[in-house]
Formats: sequence, structure tokens, C-alpha cells
Amino acid sequence: MSPASFRKHLAEVRQSELFHRWDAGHSDAIGRTPMPLELLLLGTLRYLGRSWTLDDLEEATTISEETHRHFLHVYLLLGSTYLYDKYVVLPESSDEIDKNSYEFFIAGLPGALGSQDATHISMQKCHNKLRQYHDSFKLPMPSRTYNMTVNHRRRIIDQLI
Repeated sequence: MSPASFRKHLAEVRQSELFHRWDAGHSDAIGRTPMPLELLLLGTLRYLGRSWTLDDLEEATTISEETHRHFLHVYLLLGSTYLYDKYVVLPESSDEIDKNSYEFFIAGLPGALGSQDATHISMQKCHNKLRQYHDSFKLPMPSRTYNMTVNHRRRIIDQLI
């Protein structure tokens, strides 16, 4: 992610009412100021994209695992609602399908709508009762798999979890 993309995404996160408790002017019940939103967002992106653990994030930022965990849960709520609705665009007409498949047609792949890939995120602290639901054939530990279909212009066409 480029610095400009990060700043744009950070602005989207700041605008959401879900993150008001991390506003710079806000304080908790005993008057402590919140952790920097920039570090919490960077940590969440590392957790999701690079399989860092909450312990790794605590060591890298000196922000507690619990704070990162709370922020992550709120960020996932934002991602599953606002960000999903904004960035995942399913083609609804034959014209939209043609626009999404144009580059693939030029490359000799008529009928292709997009490219699909998956990432496996390891779950370091998976509850033992849930382990069987998250066993991975790729990793020696429980994991979540995220699949995305994108067109050649980096637009998300579909996402599966």
C-alpha cells in the first residue's frame, strides 16, 4: 500500500463514527488519551495481510494486545459494512461484464471476468472448541481463508470468506 493510499484509507477510518473512541481529543474514564489511530490501523493491516499476531503488534507498537484486538474487531465491522459496500462491485448488466472482461479478452481469454486468489491468515489463539472448523490444509495451524476476485483494474468483483 502506498503512503497516499494509506492516508486516503486512514481518512475513511477517521470519518467513521465507529472509531470515535480513538479520536485525538477523546479520553477514557480515567483521562488517558487514546493510542494513535495511525498505529492501530497499520497494526490491523499487518495482522490481516501479513499474519502478524497480536503479540507481534504489541512488540512493534508498544500498544497492548487487548487494544489492538478491540480495534481489529471494530475495523472488521467497518470492513464488512461500509468498505464492502463501497469497494466490492458486482457486475449487474452485460455492459458491466464486458467492461470487466475487456483486458482478459485482449489477452486471449474470452469469457474471463476476473482473477481469483486466496490468502490464508493463521489464527494463533484459536479456541480449542473451534479448531476443527478452522483447520487448514496449507498451514500447520488453524486459519481463515479470504478469497477475492478482481478485474485487471484492481476493482474487487467478489469476496468470499
